[in-house]
Amino acid sequence: AQASLGLNLANGDVDGVGQLALGANVARGALGGVQAALGANVTTSDATGMQLSLGVNHTNGTMKGVQFTLGVNSVAAAARGIQGSVLLNHAPSLTGMQLGLINVGGDVSGMQLGLINVADTVHGVQLGLVNVSDEVNGVPVGLVSYEKKGQLHLELFGSDVQLTNLALKFGGKHFYTTLLAGIGPDDRFQRFSLGLGLGGHIPLGSRFWVDVDVAASQVLSTRAPFSSKSNTLLTQARAMLGFQVMPRLAVFAGPTYNVAFTWGEPEFAKLTTLPVRSHTLGTDTRMQ
Repeated sequence: AQASLGLNLANGDVDGVGQLALGANVARGALGGVQAALGANVTTSDATGMQLSLGVNHTNGTMKGVQFTLGVNSVAAAARGIQGSVLLNHAPSLTGMQLGLINVGGDVSGMQLGLINVADTVHGVQLGLVNVSDEVNGVPVGLVSYEKKGQLHLELFGSDVQLTNLALKFGGKHFYTTLLAGIGPDDRFQRFSLGLGLGGHIPLGSRFWVDVDVAASQVLSTRAPFSSKSNTLLTQARAMLGFQVMPRLAVFAGPTYNVAFTWGEPEFAKLTTLPVRSHTLGTDTRMQ
């Protein structure tokens, strides 16, 4: 073991308890054990064990084990295990898990969990606000999930609730996120909606496909869109059968189950011309 208040420097391999310091630990060789510091941990070769710090953990070879920090975790070669940080995790190849605000990986087998996840090929799960990858063989879940080899579609459709709807659908081959905007036909187009949905894509041969998704939209008035007196939340479950007419053109249709929750003043007494069932929930909340 090496223990100090400042710097621990090993001019070769480190095996055993490891290096413990308030400042920094440097192993100019392979690490087999633990590096723990308030500042930085650096291994110039492969590492097997743990790197724990409040600043930076860096392995200039392969890493088998755990890296935890409040700052940055970095591996120059392959990482097998867990990278956990508040700020940034980086590994060109990862088998295991990255947990942090920003996760950057090359070929990832496992999970990326963070605010922003970036990878080349993912075999597993990306869970975050923004997910970016070349290809995902698994599940990307986020507000924005972009896959280079996935799907990015612009949709235009109509329904009994909103006469005109525009949607941006993006994600992987089998899972997607959709951003929705619509305008209603009642009272001379005096309502519009903005929403978010998640769904799954099921190919049926070369031309047919099925999309199943759920979405939630806030219905707003064009007269006073940010008024707090009236609030309407429209939730939808959709099943759509599509046909690929051309490489960049498809048509689709399907049923939708709608449930609207309204509280406050009834700005929109009815959202559709079709028959509905209405219920009162509490003193000022209605469901139809």
